Amino acid sequence: MAKNMSVINSNVKLFNPPTAYQAVYQQPTGSRFGADAMYQGENRRRGTAISYYINPPETKKSKSKVKNQIHWDSITLKVYDGNRLIRTLKQKAPKKSGVHKMYWGLNEKGIARASRRIQKSKREPGGVRVKPGVYKLQMIFGNQTATQNIVVKMDPRRTYNMTNITTRYAMNKRLEKTATTLAAAVAQLVQSKQIADKYTKNLAEADKVKY
Repeated sequence: MAKNMSVINSNVKLFNPPTAYQAVYQQPTGSRFGADAMYQGENRRRGTAISYYINPPETKKSKSKVKNQIHWDSITLKVYDGNRLIRTLKQKAPKKSGVHKMYWGLNEKGIARASRRIQKSKREPGGVRVKPGVYKLQMIFGNQTATQNIVVKMDPRRTYNMTNITTRYAMNKRLEKTATTLAAAVAQLVQSKQIADKYTKNLAEADKVKY
C-alpha cells in the first residue's frame, strides 16, 4: 500500500498471500493435562490467513427491493484448483474500510454428515485437505472481483511421498461418497420418524372411539 496509494481507492484489494503450509499437530510429551500455573503456548490458528483491503462505497438504505441491486454487506472467497471450484467461504463484510483477514482451512468443500436431526446450516462444511500445489483465490465484494494465487506446501518438518499423498486424497474422496449415501439414508429415517411421531401425537389427541 505504501508503494501504491491507489489501493485505498479500490473497493476491494486482495493481497498476495504468503506460502501456506499443511501443518502437522501432535500431543506434546509430558503431562497430558496441565495443572494450575503450568505454562502452555498457543498454537497458530489452523489454515492460512488471507489479507485483503476493502473500501465500501457509501450507499443509501432503501426499503424497496430493486432488481439486480448490488449488495456490499458480505464478502465471498472462492478457491479454485485449476478450473474446479473446491471451496466457497462467505462472511459479513467489515463495516469500516481497512485491512482485514479471512481464513481458509486449506481444505475442499465437505459433505453433510449423518445426523439425528435435519441440519439447516447455510455454512459450507469443510472436507478433504488439499494437496500441495498452486490454487487460485477469487474474492467477490459487491460487483468487484480480485484474484491472487496461493502456494500450498506440506509441513517442512516432515518428509513426504507425493504418491502416498495422492493415494490418501483419493481414498478420502471415496469415503466422502460413501458418507454422502449414509447421510441421505439417515436423513430419510429421521423424516420417517418425524412423520410417525406426528401421527402418534394426532391420534392420541383424536376421538379414540372414532379413530
